[in-house]
Amino acid sequence: MVIAYFKKNEINLTIAFITIIYIVGIVNLALHNLALLSLTPINLLLSATLLLFVNRLFLKNYAWLVVVIFFAGFFIEVIGVKTGLIFGNYYYGNNLGYKVLAVPIVLGINWVLTVFCAASLSRFLFSNAQPVVIILSAALFMVILDLLIEPVAPKLDFWYWVNGQPPIKNFVAWFILGIFFQILVHKFVKFTNFQFGVWLYMLQIIFFVTANISLWNTLLIH
Repeated sequence: MVIAYFKKNEINLTIAFITIIYIVGIVNLALHNLALLSLTPINLLLSATLLLFVNRLFLKNYAWLVVVIFFAGFFIEVIGVKTGLIFGNYYYGNNLGYKVLAVPIVLGINWVLTVFCAASLSRFLFSNAQPVVIILSAALFMVILDLLIEPVAPKLDFWYWVNGQPPIKNFVAWFILGIFFQILVHKFVKFTNFQFGVWLYMLQIIFFVTANISLWNTLLIH
């Protein structure tokens, strides 16, 4: 009975569950309580797992693509941190968890999450559009999310820019890499559900808008 109920209401239950998780984080941000930010790696892993689960990506032929995006995203970050050539000069804080080669392992998961959430939103909004529109809009959605994260990233102890601000090439790199990943997703992945990915993307937008508003005074000071 329980299993049958879960299968029937799978999407709604997963949306409700992840919404509760994000609401807890949003409320704590609004109250200037940043203690839970150390759990960010767990949240990212949980979010990505649920997103892949509801789309059955592990049960189809797409697991290889998830692995490709994970490792490509991670090693792009390694090159970025070591050389400053891709995004600019930056380094990571502690709230994204354990690091390998000065990059948190969870960054690979974050790339997977961001790519598939943006792809879900793009396909939801532009389902009848030409592939180029879907791909470019998905890459743009990735950049929009990064634009919201950048102002608060140091305050959340995520990452720090050596010069205090992200350079323009950071966003250009995000857009170009986004196009590359979105081409792969568009070519190989057939989504079985847009709803969870779209909802998860919006939860992240709300989370980081809240972070920007909540930390506005400290952002002005520093």
